[in-house]
Amino acid sequence: MSHNIKDPSHKARWIVVYPAYIDATRSINKGRKIAKDVAVEKPDPRELIFASHANPNFPLTITLDGKAYPQDYLVKGRLRVQLKNSDGTLVDENFPNRKSVYLFLANAIKEKRELDAEEERKEEAGGKKGKKKKKGKK
Repeated sequence: MSHNIKDPSHKARWIVVYPAYIDATRSINKGRKIAKDVAVEKPDPRELIFASHANPNFPLTITLDGKAYPQDYLVKGRLRVQLKNSDGTLVDENFPNRKSVYLFLANAIKEKRELDAEEERKEEAGGKKGKKKKKGKK
């Protein structure tokens, strides 16, 4: 049991991040932990992983569990994030608490979605110029 473990670097003492914690479509009562204007609409567990792995500004150790949020048991996937070393010091001073991790992940997912949407717009604009409609056989 995690409450019996005193070592803050033990995996059972790491903080848990469910996608529902940063979901803008949820209310505070339904599990959202950050402000609605900062939160992301319907985040996916894969987006949480991408936001943490692909970003060099996220130095914390993470693992992915196949567990589901109790209020949303159909969405499998949660992150465990190490905030403290075994001596109790922070792994990174930029992440002093769990809310800072939630805010970072939400911002990283927003940035990725904006980049993806921009790339998609460029592809659509570039793809329409060179293509001609072909007539089918009659």
